[in-house]
Amino acid sequence: AHQENKQSRRDLKIRGIDCEGKEVHHWDYNRRLDIFLLSRRAHKLAHNNMQFDPETKKFIYKGEILQTKEQHRAALVEIFQEKGYEIESYNF
Repeated sequence: AHQENKQSRRDLKIRGIDCEGKEVHHWDYNRRLDIFLLSRRAHKLAHNNMQFDPETKKFIYKGEILQTKEQHRAALVEIFQEKGYEIESYNF
């Protein structure tokens, strides 16, 4: 796991958010606690279908930088639907 994920998990736990059995997915690494909680498989699908942009610390999907959490959520929904993955009801 990335160091950011470990720190975010600790900070979320302190705030009473249970991450057990879930993985932390950052949509913007500049916003360490503004995350999605995904299953391991969903997290892998996300990373396999998006590219990380180190300059903005955000993700690129279909050639576009995802500027908002809503854009990122829509991209995740599209990816999961394309791959036939049932969307979970975590922080999503």
